[in-house]
Amino acid sequence: MPWSFSNPLIFLPVLAGYVIIAIALLLHVQATPRWFVRKFMHIFGQLVIVLSVFVFKEVSEVILAVLTFLIILAVLSVPPLRLFFRLIEISTRENEKEESTLASVFMA
Repeated sequence: MPWSFSNPLIFLPVLAGYVIIAIALLLHVQATPRWFVRKFMHIFGQLVIVLSVFVFKEVSEVILAVLTFLIILAVLSVPPLRLFFRLIEISTRENEKEESTLASVFMA
Protein backbone atom coordinates (compact mmCIF):
# COMPACT_ATOMS: atom_id res chain seq x y z
CA MET A 1 0.00 0.00 0.00
CA PRO A 2 2.00 3.02 -1.23
CA TRP A 3 0.16 5.82 0.59
CA SER A 4 -0.12 4.29 4.01
CA PHE A 5 -1.19 6.42 6.94
CA SER A 6 -0.45 3.69 9.45
CA ASN A 7 2.51 5.59 10.92
CA PRO A 8 1.20 8.59 12.88
CA LEU A 9 4.76 9.76 13.58
CA ILE A 10 5.40 10.88 9.99
CA PHE A 11 4.25 14.41 10.85
CA LEU A 12 6.62 14.67 13.83
CA PRO A 13 9.58 15.88 11.69
CA VAL A 14 7.29 18.44 10.05
CA LEU A 15 6.26 19.74 13.46
CA ALA A 16 9.89 19.78 14.63
CA GLY A 17 10.87 21.74 11.52
CA TYR A 18 8.32 24.44 12.27
CA VAL A 19 9.36 24.57 15.92
CA ILE A 20 12.94 25.23 14.75
CA ILE A 21 11.67 27.96 12.41
CA ALA A 22 9.66 29.55 15.23
CA ILE A 23 12.67 29.56 17.57
CA ALA A 24 14.86 31.04 14.81
CA LEU A 25 12.33 33.83 14.25
CA LEU A 26 12.20 34.52 17.99
CA LEU A 27 15.99 34.67 18.13
CA HIS A 28 15.97 37.12 15.23
CA VAL A 29 13.39 39.34 16.95
CA GLN A 30 15.56 39.40 20.09
CA ALA A 31 18.44 40.87 18.03
CA THR A 32 20.56 37.73 18.18
CA PRO A 33 23.46 37.90 15.71
CA ARG A 34 22.60 36.56 12.26
CA TRP A 35 25.42 34.01 12.31
CA PHE A 36 23.96 32.42 15.47
CA VAL A 37 20.45 32.18 14.02
CA ARG A 38 21.88 30.73 10.80
CA LYS A 39 23.96 28.11 12.64
CA PHE A 40 21.01 27.29 14.91
CA MET A 41 18.86 26.58 11.88
CA HIS A 42 21.59 24.50 10.24
CA ILE A 43 22.42 22.38 13.28
CA PHE A 44 18.91 21.62 14.45
CA GLY A 45 17.47 21.37 10.94
CA GLN A 46 20.05 18.75 10.04
CA LEU A 47 19.38 16.98 13.34
CA VAL A 48 15.70 16.68 12.42
CA ILE A 49 16.64 15.32 9.00
CA VAL A 50 18.99 12.74 10.52
CA LEU A 51 16.51 11.62 13.18
CA SER A 52 13.74 11.38 10.58
CA VAL A 53 15.42 8.25 9.24
CA PHE A 54 14.18 6.42 12.31
CA VAL A 55 10.59 7.62 11.83
CA PHE A 56 10.02 6.88 8.15
CA LYS A 57 9.54 3.32 6.98
CA GLU A 58 8.59 3.90 3.35
CA VAL A 59 9.50 6.38 0.66
CA SER A 60 5.86 7.45 0.44
CA GLU A 61 6.04 8.67 4.05
CA VAL A 62 9.04 10.83 3.21
CA ILE A 63 7.22 12.28 0.21
CA LEU A 64 4.11 12.96 2.28
CA ALA A 65 6.11 14.69 5.03
CA VAL A 66 8.07 16.86 2.56
CA LEU A 67 4.91 17.82 0.67
CA THR A 68 3.15 18.66 3.93
CA PHE A 69 6.05 20.86 5.01
CA LEU A 70 6.20 22.65 1.65
CA ILE A 71 2.44 23.18 1.41
CA ILE A 72 2.29 24.69 4.90
CA LEU A 73 5.31 26.87 4.07
CA ALA A 74 3.61 28.05 0.87
CA VAL A 75 0.42 28.90 2.75
CA LEU A 76 2.38 30.80 5.41
CA SER A 77 4.27 32.71 2.71
CA VAL A 78 1.27 34.67 1.45
CA PRO A 79 1.68 38.47 1.78
CA PRO A 80 0.46 39.05 5.35
CA LEU A 81 2.91 36.55 6.86
CA ARG A 82 5.66 36.17 4.22
CA LEU A 83 7.36 33.42 6.24
CA PHE A 84 9.56 32.13 3.42
CA PHE A 85 11.00 35.58 2.71
CA ARG A 86 11.60 36.20 6.42
CA LEU A 87 13.52 32.94 6.59
CA ILE A 88 15.64 34.01 3.62
CA GLU A 89 16.23 37.38 5.30
CA ILE A 90 17.38 35.96 8.63
CA SER A 91 19.51 33.23 7.09
CA THR A 92 21.45 35.57 4.80
CA ARG A 93 25.01 36.36 5.85
CA GLU A 94 25.85 39.97 6.77
CA ASN A 95 27.83 40.73 3.59
CA GLU A 96 25.68 38.69 1.23
CA LYS A 97 22.65 39.48 -0.91
CA GLU A 98 19.35 37.74 -0.28
CA GLU A 99 19.25 36.68 -3.93
CA SER A 100 22.35 34.51 -3.51
CA THR A 101 20.84 32.85 -0.42
CA LEU A 102 17.63 32.23 -2.35
CA ALA A 103 19.60 30.73 -5.23
CA SER A 104 21.48 28.39 -2.88
CA VAL A 105 18.18 27.27 -1.32
CA PHE A 106 16.81 26.26 -4.71
CA MET A 107 20.06 24.55 -5.72
CA ALA A 108 20.05 22.44 -2.55
